[in-house]
Amino acid sequence: MILGIGSDLIDIRRIEKTLERFGERFTNRVFTEIERTKSDKRAERAASYAKRFAAKEACSKALGSGIRMGVAWREMGVVNLPSGKPTIALTGGAAERLQAMAPAGFRTTIDLTITDDYPLAQAFVVISAWPPTGPSRQGRIPPESPASRAFLSLRWQALADKSPAVRGVADQNAGQILSRDKMSVTETRRIRTAASPKPSRLLSRRCCLP
Repeated sequence: MILGIGSDLIDIRRIEKTLERFGERFTNRVFTEIERTKSDKRAERAASYAKRFAAKEACSKALGSGIRMGVAWREMGVVNLPSGKPTIALTGGAAERLQAMAPAGFRTTIDLTITDDYPLAQAFVVISAWPPTGPSRQGRIPPESPASRAFLSLRWQALADKSPAVRGVADQNAGQILSRDKMSVTETRRIRTAASPKPSRLLSRRCCLP
């Protein structure tokens, strides 16, 4: 389930002026050591800092706190997974806020996308909670798990009465999910067949899902 969504758009020129005026006073106050090391190596130094600044703002919005309520700048740091995918590591008050948001027994993931096109930088953050059978840290749903089957069944059921064009898009999206999760072709067909009953049978099917 999605716990919070946040986005932020910032003018890179604003960060350029701040860096020129305050230098390390600004970077040491706002950014983690990992962020400073990475950004200082970039040719587009200001753009790199701007993207990370926007990510912090977006994350604070997704947490529902903003830069207040016990959440500080350096408690949210942009890091990269081994695959290169960016995410945000939380510490201190930010981590406590995230823990308070999550339902008992669920674990959380933070998805982040950052981009820049001078003079703008943008970040988008989605915080979600998953049961123990949900996606791993690599973002995959365990193939053929009850949670995966239920998710896909509900997806197709919700679109059963839509137009052919909508169903085509849904099939394409679901196909990408199944391909990503390496679910077998046989299992894919079985789920789709079971999850695409006639409209009159939708209610009974939903009630029987795990």
